[in-house]
Amino acid sequence: MKQASGGSVNQARRRATANRLATAAVLAGLAWAGAGLAGCTQQRKEIGDGPVYPGVPQQQTLDVQVRREGTRIFVVNTTARALPAGRLWVNQWWARPFDGLGVGQSAEFDLLQFTDRYGKAFRAGGFFGVDIPDRLVQVQLEPIAAAAASGDAPAAPASLLGLVVIRSTEGNPP
Repeated sequence: MKQASGGSVNQARRRATANRLATAAVLAGLAWAGAGLAGCTQQRKEIGDGPVYPGVPQQQTLDVQVRREGTRIFVVNTTARALPAGRLWVNQWWARPFDGLGVGQSAEFDLLQFTDRYGKAFRAGGFFGVDIPDRLVQVQLEPIAAAAASGDAPAAPASLLGLVVIRSTEGNPP
């Protein structure tokens, strides 16, 4: 009789242990699912939410100098004509609005203000930068078409205007 009661005690212990393990597995699964759902609260960026590179040819390169210093760029218009308003493109991927620039004027821009079509900012680096900074290789100006400036339907740009990037060893990572 002792063995029969001892066997039932062992079976009861096994069932209790199995029930505890099953409960722990269910709770862990619920916690994992809850953590996964917490990530769904952010609105996902779709292609088209941000600016898309126009892909039109660059007809000319203007004598407008772009110099990088750390996380900022400086644009200096050394031409004899004003630059039109439009959109500045960095490396054919990141863009920001551009208000135009008069003859002999300069402007300063934070590289973190340049975003891609997904809303991600240019990896400019800096003191608190956790990613390897992107290099500044190419800067182009997409002028606003005359139809878009007058309030009519926006027209695709006929061409891009290239700007001269001056490479400095201080601000542009190797």
